[in-house]
Amino acid sequence: MFKEEELLPWDKDTVHIVAQKPIGAVYALYDKKGECIYIGKTSDLKDRFISKYWNTNFSEDPCKKDTVTFKLEYTEDYDRREDFLLREHIRIHGKLPRCNQKMA
Repeated sequence: MFKEEELLPWDKDTVHIVAQKPIGAVYALYDKKGECIYIGKTSDLKDRFISKYWNTNFSEDPCKKDTVTFKLEYTEDYDRREDFLLREHIRIHGKLPRCNQKMA
């Protein structure tokens, strides 16, 4: 599904390295069992990962607090890529990731 299949650790160093710039991206968050719990998009990765997720420990969305790893793909076409990734997840797993279900 993602162009890069490597899972990255959700830790301060990694998050701050990948989110240095306000760039568009799609991403997937995974729990300790390796289950994809959320697929999202952003036009500003730095703001989303640092300000809204890391600095607040997901306080605005407790469903995402189980995040231990993530996948990331930089893209300016984040709307289309997110839609594709969500449809692929449904095709493979029969449902949306659990944190996306709360938004549907």
